[in-house]
Amino acid sequence: MEAGRELWTPSSWHGLPIVQQPEYRNQSFLQSTLTHVRPTQIFTLPPIVSPSEVLQLKVELAKCERGEQILLQCGDCAEAFADCTGSVLLKKTEAMYKFRDMLSAAAGKPVLLVGRIAGQYAKPRSEAYETVLTQSGLPIKVLSYKGDNVNSIDIEKREANPKRLLDGYYRSVTTM
Repeated sequence: MEAGRELWTPSSWHGLPIVQQPEYRNQSFLQSTLTHVRPTQIFTLPPIVSPSEVLQLKVELAKCERGEQILLQCGDCAEAFADCTGSVLLKKTEAMYKFRDMLSAAAGKPVLLVGRIAGQYAKPRSEAYETVLTQSGLPIKVLSYKGDNVNSIDIEKREANPKRLLDGYYRSVTTM
């Protein structure tokens, strides 16, 4: 273990500084969203990926590390809720499969395709505000767009909304 680095545990992140987080103005609304969700708690909702899928991915990644297959990761930098439709997702997955097949044919090896899809709904931002141009061309300062999981790209709806976390979760589950 490197000097100054502690052993990772599932709770070790609790002591780390929090940066680039959305600021929810109404903390009680945030807490009620996280703890009293339709009618269960968000923390008790099923995982999007099963433990057995995680273990299988580890096996496949080990093959990549040994040079037995190639890792190809594809996907959007950030997804939009509006793109969570059957036709958009089908086009994305078809493109990913084509990339995989072309790479496999060129390399003569199997390719592990990891799709960055189904939940990339947040965008880290180092600044709380950004400057955008209005339709008349005048610059205005607005809250930064942090992705559909947090707020809207519509400058009139930039306040962080905790209900969007649930929207993102359900879209992710639907996509998977």
